[in-house]
Amino acid sequence: MESHINPIKMMIVDHQTIVQAGLKKLIESAPDIDVVAVADSGEEAIALYKSDPVDVLLMEINMPGLGGFVACQRLLRLSPSVAILLISMYQDDDLAAKALKIGAKGFICKCCHPDELLHAIRMVKQGRIFLDAKTAQSLAIHSATGKADTPIDVLTPREFEVFVLLAQGLPVKEIYPKLYLSPKTVNVHRANILEKLKAKNAAELARIAIRYHVIEA
Repeated sequence: MESHINPIKMMIVDHQTIVQAGLKKLIESAPDIDVVAVADSGEEAIALYKSDPVDVLLMEINMPGLGGFVACQRLLRLSPSVAILLISMYQDDDLAAKALKIGAKGFICKCCHPDELLHAIRMVKQGRIFLDAKTAQSLAIHSATGKADTPIDVLTPREFEVFVLLAQGLPVKEIYPKLYLSPKTVNVHRANILEKLKAKNAAELARIAIRYHVIEA
């Protein structure tokens, strides 16, 4: 077994209580990992991390509010060295590619074997990238063959944050305080997002986000 002198301090971020409990029980079965915090949302994870930083965050991608991708970007702006392992119920190469692109240390599916999850946590704590073998091979093939990115990859990091909240149905008046932006700036981003994704309205943005598992239907 891989070992550490000091236990890995980690936080679980998932909006489903039963999933939180199951992950916590599994992870705490490892003697070298301590779950010191549990959050229900990206917003809560950011607040908890500010008050008591952890080594590793295991964070669900599809959550209400900021969501895992946006929360990951925000946390990395706060602390570029934090290790974030994004998790999803979907075994999806596009999600894995997006996770690495925004700076997460890895991506794992909830269908993984328990030992694989513990291994992933230890790997990202060491600063290494984790992908399961099948996903890693698939992404390598896509890279070698020049497979195109998903449409949402044309968005800038800030546009992506706005895109997620628009796709969840939030109006501009609720988005700008969440992202610490002015209403004018959010409207500019909204116009750019609609143009880049060739969408007419928020309903079409939602369909795009659901298609690529950025939000749940």
